[in-house]
Amino acid sequence: MKISFILPIFLAASSLSYSQNHTPIAVTGYNYDVIAETTPAVATTDTTFGSDNYVLYNQNYGTQLNTGTGLPDNGLITSGSSTYQLAPYTSKNCILLSTGQMDSLELTTPASYSSLSFLGFSTEGDGSILGIIEFTDGTVWILPQPNPTVPNWMTGSGAVISGFDRTYRPGDLANHNTSAPHLFRIDVNLSCTDQAKLVRRVMIINTTASPTNRVAFFALSGTPVVSSSSILSHQDLNCNGDNSGSIQLTPSGLTPFSFSWNTTPPTNTQNLNSVGAGNYTCIITDATGCTTLVNQVLTEPAAIGSSQTAAICNGESFTVGSFTHTTSGTYNDTLTSFLGCDSVVTTVLTVNTINNAASISGHQLSATANGAQYQWLNCNAGFAIISGETGQTFSPNTDGSYAVAVTVNNCTDTSSCLIYSTAGLEETLKTTISASPNPVTDILRISVDGSIWTIEVSDVFGKAQRVTISGKEIQMNTLPSGIYLVNVTLESGENNVLRIVKQ
Repeated sequence: MKISFILPIFLAASSLSYSQNHTPIAVTGYNYDVIAETTPAVATTDTTFGSDNYVLYNQNYGTQLNTGTGLPDNGLITSGSSTYQLAPYTSKNCILLSTGQMDSLELTTPASYSSLSFLGFSTEGDGSILGIIEFTDGTVWILPQPNPTVPNWMTGSGAVISGFDRTYRPGDLANHNTSAPHLFRIDVNLSCTDQAKLVRRVMIINTTASPTNRVAFFALSGTPVVSSSSILSHQDLNCNGDNSGSIQLTPSGLTPFSFSWNTTPPTNTQNLNSVGAGNYTCIITDATGCTTLVNQVLTEPAAIGSSQTAAICNGESFTVGSFTHTTSGTYNDTLTSFLGCDSVVTTVLTVNTINNAASISGHQLSATANGAQYQWLNCNAGFAIISGETGQTFSPNTDGSYAVAVTVNNCTDTSSCLIYSTAGLEETLKTTISASPNPVTDILRISVDGSIWTIEVSDVFGKAQRVTISGKEIQMNTLPSGIYLVNVTLESGENNVLRIVKQ
């Protein structure tokens, strides 16, 4: 057998400064039955702990004698956060060694441990042992000198459990001792290298100098190593880009633990909460100083998004949620869905503007825009539609004031009025007139040199609109958003048409 000499930590339980959270390990190899479960003791045990012929007994045995406490009938012994399971009382339940003797306990299932804990005592004074831990890879760990002390069962201190009494085997005579015997724990912490190995067997040699001494061990418990499966659960993100992620750890191993997450700055709590998407790692360090790296990726759902194209007429608006747009461009509007996650709507908006210019040449009126739809209007008749006049040009039969409504891509705008005279005059507006504000939301004010005879408001198709007019002020707040034509006739007979944008 190849032996590797490694110096472990092997200490009595009372000297440990960290929590001892050991749990029972199933083993075989006990060589004696020294616990009586019923009377007579000589029938349910096969040896004693020494020349004084004493054995231990359980609660059932004590009830039959109407005496003593006895060991728990279920064999389960608890010490703080550690538990030990005694072997069945009806079979071999102790590894009992005289001075110089060696025997071993073999693990039913080899496993990795950060710490092992032996439950036992010594008779005829304090004892000492040499322990050897054998791994499945053939290497061993030999406990160093000085050999660990095993306290005496009747006088030792720092016991896990005391006062369970003993009985004289030949005559079933209990001691009626409520303070002794004692069971002690002896803990050994494995090195970080050996924690990665599987423990197969533990061997014990009684190295006590006294030839009458015996050491007895009744149970083996262990603390698992911290493993990469220490992640209890995790919560991926609810929405793209939020911080609803979390990771919960439940590490096994010898406590207390310390934690270091790869956040900025590092997080040193056991659990990680309120974080975004990413690859998270945590270094867990147990009480022996050994470290384990755990890893968890938190994901996020894809961003909620949509795209659209839209076209509006000049003077109109386009609304996305609470956002309103009136000019051409690409807009990314962030909305909140019913799940509480943001969504981004991308809108490519085109505002169609129309060339509404018109001119007069001789007896012919012409719209400047080519390839559009046209409708000529009679300004003097409240922008009434002139039936049949839908061409790009128009030759009036009578003198008057005329305009053209130009439609392109379902958008319509109307030109200024042109004064047509059979005398061949191409009249233009002679009086300076303006309106403000333009665009207007509420009140439109007309500014002109001269007295106003009438004011009429119509849409781009010449349909008259009902508004309140007070002097040179027009209440526009009752009208929907859009483009309107304001026809102002002065007392001089001069007619002026103003193009107004209502917001």
